[in-house]
Amino acid sequence: MKPKTNKHDPILIIGLAIPFVMILIVAATIFIPELLVKPHTDFLYESSGDLFFSDSSSPYSIASGHLSLVPEAGSAPYNNVSAGQVQLYVWHAATNASSPITAGAASMLKLINNSTSPDGFSLNEGGQDDPGLFFFDDSSADDNSVFITGHGLNKKLNLQLNGQVASSDFHFLGWIQP
Repeated sequence: MKPKTNKHDPILIIGLAIPFVMILIVAATIFIPELLVKPHTDFLYESSGDLFFSDSSSPYSIASGHLSLVPEAGSAPYNNVSAGQVQLYVWHAATNASSPITAGAASMLKLINNSTSPDGFSLNEGGQDDPGLFFFDDSSADDNSVFITGHGLNKKLNLQLNGQVASSDFHFLGWIQP
C-alpha cells in the first residue's frame, strides 16, 4: 500500500517559502530608504576645470555664513587658483541637478560650512561603500563621482563640472540655508 501524499503539503510550502520571504525582506530594507528618504538641502560647490584643486587652493571661503573671495596672497603657493578659473554651481536636492551661479548671487546665499547638512546628509567623494544587493545595484562603484549619504541613502549626484568629470574637480563650499 502506498502512503498518501498530498500535492499541497503545508510544511513543504512553508519550507520553500521562508528563503524567498527572507530575500524579499532583505531587498526591501535596502531599497525602501532610497524611495522614501530624500535630501532637502541644496549646496554650493566650485569646479576649477583642468586645474589641480585642493582646499587650500580655492579662491573662495565661507565667512560669517556667506561666500567671500580669499584675498590675494601674492605668490603664496596656497592660492594657485584664481576666481576667474573657477565656476560656482548650486546642486538642487529636489532635482538632483546642478546649475551655474555667479559669484555675486552666491555671496547673497546663507551658507553653512559643515560636513553634514541640516537634514543629516553628508557628501562622499569616490566609490561608494554599499555594494548593493546582487544584480540590483543601480549605482556602480565610481571613483570619479560624488555621493550623498545619510539615513540609509547612498545616491550618486548628477554634478555639472567645469571641464573634467573627476571628483577631484569638485570642491564643496557649503549647505544653503532656506
